[in-house]
Amino acid sequence: MTRRRLIIITAAALAAAAVQAGCAGPALSGAVVTLDEAGSTVCSPADADGRTVFGISAIQNVSSSAVEIGDAALVDPGGMELLGLELRATDDPDAYIVGFDYDRFGPSAVALPHQMAGGETAVTLVGVRVAPGASGSADGVTLSFRGNGGGGAVETRIAMQVVPAGEVCGSTD
Repeated sequence: MTRRRLIIITAAALAAAAVQAGCAGPALSGAVVTLDEAGSTVCSPADADGRTVFGISAIQNVSSSAVEIGDAALVDPGGMELLGLELRATDDPDAYIVGFDYDRFGPSAVALPHQMAGGETAVTLVGVRVAPGASGSADGVTLSFRGNGGGGAVETRIAMQVVPAGEVCGSTD
């Protein structure tokens, strides 16, 4: 057996052993998934300061290992900025809200990093702002995560739309 062939066989055996031991293998790119239905849009009027809150999307760590959610960004924002984000327990009654009193319910900052246990599900409570009197939108939120096997990102699928304070969503005026 040639030295080159022995090196290739040894490298392949080491890679196979690492995958079986859980040390390598597929990256965690699919460890966190969205539980949202694609194609939905939720709308809320902004308050007088242009703020509103959306507690509409759920994510789940489908791996058996903990991951750290490390960063968040709006997906394709139009006239909207991310004010805050919290990952809330699914049994938290204040997690599933749209609109309401921002000072009471809205996240004050992006509360990341956040540890998610294997199998855990969380609701994304997202605070956004548009210019007062303006509207805006985003196609969802992207959350990046890392774990022992690598990292990845998950994108929620429920779009958010904000109309100016005092206006009604879906009006055609």
